[in-house]
Amino acid sequence: MSDEAPDDFNGTQAQSPEAEAKIKSRPKGFPDIPGYEILSRLGKGGMGVVWLANDIAADRLVAIKQITSLEANSTELGRFKTEVQAMSRMKHPNIAQYFTSGEHEGQPYFVLEYCSGGNLAEYLNRQP
Repeated sequence: MSDEAPDDFNGTQAQSPEAEAKIKSRPKGFPDIPGYEILSRLGKGGMGVVWLANDIAADRLVAIKQITSLEANSTELGRFKTEVQAMSRMKHPNIAQYFTSGEHEGQPYFVLEYCSGGNLAEYLNRQP
C-alpha cells in the first residue's frame, strides 16, 4: 500500500455468490461497495456520508466516507480528491489512518481507520 493518494478513483472487485446474497439482504439505503460489508451509517454532512463497515479481506472495522450526490459536480469532486490526498499524508496517533480510496457505481469513496467513541459534535456536547 502506497502512502500517496491515487490520481483517480478507479477500483472494483468481483463479488462471490455469498457476497451477492448478503447484498440482496442489505437494508435499503446502504451502498454495496465491493470488499466491504456496510454495517451502519455513522454520520452525514453537507457533502458526504460516513459508513461503518467490515473490511472483508482485512477482517477489521473501517469507516468509509462517500460523496452523497449521484451527480457530483467538478467542484465537489475536486474537494473530495483534495480531502483524500490530505488524509493520505497525515500520520499522527490522534488522526484516523487512511487506508485506500476508490469509486463504485460512479461514487468516489475513501476508507479510514474506524475510531469508536462517537463524533466530534457528540464529544463537544458532553457535560464536564
